[in-house]
Amino acid sequence: VSCYLLGLEVIVMHMEKYQSRAIGRMFNHYERQEGDGVKRGNPAIDLARTHLNYNLASEIQPLSGTEFIHKRLENVKVQKRADVVKFCDCIVNPPADLPAERHREFFQHAFDFLADRYGRNNVVSAYVHMDETSPHMHFAFVPVVKNTGKSAGRFPEKLCAKDVVTRQD
Repeated sequence: VSCYLLGLEVIVMHMEKYQSRAIGRMFNHYERQEGDGVKRGNPAIDLARTHLNYNLASEIQPLSGTEFIHKRLENVKVQKRADVVKFCDCIVNPPADLPAERHREFFQHAFDFLADRYGRNNVVSAYVHMDETSPHMHFAFVPVVKNTGKSAGRFPEKLCAKDVVTRQD
């Protein structure tokens, strides 16, 4: 996804799709807190700076990521296959020439853009990690679209990463 934020062209550097088996591992990484006792395998994490991390989606989505995904999918058509994509993650980095004092503003604009693009009701979290080598945001969302199939009467929405995350993304 390419867009203009704060007058600068911004490109989401990485987008990934995840199945059920990755939920625990990824949300353990996103939601880490200072002193949580979890051993981190990423040597780029500076635990002394973990308290600087924040979640831009906390006001619109106060549940843990795992709880939200399960709750959101209760009323959505989900295929019964082991390889179904349950959530997606965009990693957004600020431009290298953006001053550090504007990072929070940048991440807020990126969050608003992505939340509007993928649906605010599908946003799982938007953790900004300030405790790694370079600041970045993990924008996680559930790929839900309108259901136009036979089950649309019972489930007006369906889980379908293929329809939500296109080649353009």
